[in-house]
Amino acid sequence: MAGALVGSGGVGAAGFADGGRRPTAPVFVERSPPAEAPAQVWWYWCNESRAYYPYVKECPAGWQRVAPQTVVPRTGHDETTLP
Repeated sequence: MAGALVGSGGVGAAGFADGGRRPTAPVFVERSPPAEAPAQVWWYWCNESRAYYPYVKECPAGWQRVAPQTVVPRTGHDETTLP
């Protein structure tokens, strides 16, 4: 038999080997472009005053740009005096 499908199901009612189910069209998922990295935020240190802007408004020798630091807030209690 030329062109016949060999197997357990044979040709389905609609002419497809799977019993009539037609192949689905490809699905395309549109993705958003990757998010841009947030702009870098800088702190400005005045070495003469040993303080950061805006706590010091002027720095005659020039500001030093530094990356922000994560600061753990203090509770006001010294761990050695806690019960």
